[in-house]
Amino acid sequence: MLDSFPDSWDTVLPWVLFAYREVPAETLGCSPFELMFGRTVPGPLQLVKSAWLQETDLSTAKQNVVEFVEFILSTCERLRHALDLASTQAAQTRSMVKVLPAFAPSSLVIRFWYS
Repeated sequence: MLDSFPDSWDTVLPWVLFAYREVPAETLGCSPFELMFGRTVPGPLQLVKSAWLQETDLSTAKQNVVEFVEFILSTCERLRHALDLASTQAAQTRSMVKVLPAFAPSSLVIRFWYS
């Protein structure tokens, strides 16, 4: 963490601790947060999933979490659009591929042998 954020590690520390406390421990089978409070904590990825499935209202979330969720959702939309463009371009390229000419039985053809 110090390598990634040498000057601002103290501002990132709460997010790192949140992520640590949210993930279930393998030996316990549940997260430290769940042990302490008896319920799971809705992390940013759960908010993204519920917003994507339109199960939650983001008006009650903090502004930076809302911006994160909106960024992820807009990125998904941009990726979907890029996929459509790539599929269209690939289809156009495949249709432009030249078909090999048909040879008559008396045509001279050079054949390469690969070993």
